[in-house]
Amino acid sequence: MDLKSRIIASVCVFSAFVFAVLAAAAPVYRHTVKKEETKASDYDGNSEVIVGSDGFLFRAYGEDSDEYGDFTGRNFYTSEELENTVSALRDTENMLGSANCRSLFVFIPSKMSVYADKLPENVRSKKAASNKFTQLAEAARGEGLDVLDLTGEFSRIKNENLLFHTCSDSLNDVGGFYLYNAVCEKLNGSFGFNMKKAKELSAEDLLHEFQISPTERAVMRYLPSYGWYIIATAPISSGMQQGVSFLMIITIAIVIIFAIFVIIIAKLNEVMIQIRSSR
Repeated sequence: MDLKSRIIASVCVFSAFVFAVLAAAAPVYRHTVKKEETKASDYDGNSEVIVGSDGFLFRAYGEDSDEYGDFTGRNFYTSEELENTVSALRDTENMLGSANCRSLFVFIPSKMSVYADKLPENVRSKKAASNKFTQLAEAARGEGLDVLDLTGEFSRIKNENLLFHTCSDSLNDVGGFYLYNAVCEKLNGSFGFNMKKAKELSAEDLLHEFQISPTERAVMRYLPSYGWYIIATAPISSGMQQGVSFLMIITIAIVIIFAIFVIIIAKLNEVMIQIRSSR
């Protein structure tokens, strides 16, 4: 067997070995990730972060917020606060109405309320039937304001699609996708609009649909939580995202290892040629 044939055979054998190792490691990798992601730590009531299951982290409180208190029903608007807040919404509606614009107030549930099943048991068991969110939504409806509450919609699709970032409390691209489509349905059904849903829009359609300037579009494409960045894309389920990520890792590893192996073979070939020439 000549040198070229030996190199080709070596490459084939090494490639088969790499594929075999990665194939054997894949089940172990998935089992390890699954095992780590199913752990949830009891919340001590003092930390700013609540460690949930499946890799979920929840913000418990901050300088200007108390998500844990809202979730457990510890915080409510006082009568005066509620009246002032609803009054502010009404003033906003009147101001826009004077410019011949109708208003729709969209209530987006918190990550903690949507994915309560990911919380530790000592937190999940304290979930209140009502809180500041439901209190304000009900008061706004009572005042005749147009309200869109996404609690039911997000609860319905949360297991099929990951709607929030696991390590922050903001919506991810998929959550923005469903938020935008829900708003479209509401505006089309109740306001008589004819807005296209996200999957039907191209980037240029977006400019026309909302009269957005190129400068505004350039800024908005970096704000996925508002639903603009993902206007022309379909959502990908969390399971598919994990599969794609793992496949990319495997592909990159194979390419790097193969490239190193080819370089080593090429260098050995040069050395062997030099040795033969010196004889």
